[in-house]
Amino acid sequence: MFGDITKAFGRTFLLAHFAPAIIFVVANATLAFWGVIPSIPTDYRQLYSDSLGILMLIAAFACALLLALIQTTIVRLYEGYEPSILIIVAVSCLLLSLAAPYGPTPHIAQRALAAVSAISFALLLMHWPLKWLHRLQYWRMRQDINRLPEDDDKRGIKEYRMRRRYAPDPQKVMPTQFGNILRAFESYANHVYGMDSITMWFRLSAVIPKDYRDQIADAESSVYAMLNLSFVLAVVAGEVLVETKNILSPYVWPGLLAILLSYICYRAACSSARRDWGEYVRPAFDLYRLDLLKQLGIETGSQPFWADVERKWWQHAQLMTFYNEPPREDLRIVPRD
Repeated sequence: MFGDITKAFGRTFLLAHFAPAIIFVVANATLAFWGVIPSIPTDYRQLYSDSLGILMLIAAFACALLLALIQTTIVRLYEGYEPSILIIVAVSCLLLSLAAPYGPTPHIAQRALAAVSAISFALLLMHWPLKWLHRLQYWRMRQDINRLPEDDDKRGIKEYRMRRRYAPDPQKVMPTQFGNILRAFESYANHVYGMDSITMWFRLSAVIPKDYRDQIADAESSVYAMLNLSFVLAVVAGEVLVETKNILSPYVWPGLLAILLSYICYRAACSSARRDWGEYVRPAFDLYRLDLLKQLGIETGSQPFWADVERKWWQHAQLMTFYNEPPREDLRIVPRD
């Protein structure tokens, strides 16, 4: 039965979106039962009691669809992209929460929107201080490496760890650990081969064998699952703090627990991105980039070639695929068999 459900909705949807949505709905129901947040009015409780399980599944499915729709926005928030995204999210959620008509007690959508708005404003305030701290950490790690002799084994270990945590270019340092880990493996292909991984990834995916693509997708789904779980727990924490309005209230401890669990899930997402997702993406460029050149029709010849020649091929290919420029005169295109 579970296999049929997986085929219908996809493993990524069930793991990365539906599972966090279930936890979000159950957490809200539990908090309402404990009286931490307002529950369903008594007049309607009996009406819904007989079909509560079905209603919770429907609510979880709706939340899962919403998570899938805003997945890119969630990833960018955790990556720490430019503050304009945070401003848009914060203001939009605040306006939506205020525009909805309030009853005797705010419903779950209003509390969630207010919580997301508060979280976005908090991240906006921390954006530049966190970016400065990560740049400081980058230069400290670089100085520690430079102090060691070239033949010291510890230098290689430290260099490996740094390349998994930060991109080679210090100008690409992001304000979050998650953002820096993603930048580290996104910058790999450009740093080593001269090919832009962002623009070439969709084309490279077409030549990667299905088994390897599935492994990359599984690693990506695991990261998204932890990231979305961190996000919904942060929203639950925001709901509690918005509702209690008093840090000394005895009801505030579920919100603090949700913040702790959200941070643990965030660290798990960072670890999974560094150890699994990134370690699948880097070899994909190592193993299949030349197959992509052949599929693009760029003549590489049968003889060995220097690395700088390959970098020139990728520069020419990206001028065509990204900037829509015609092929250069010195680029030979051969038909595929």
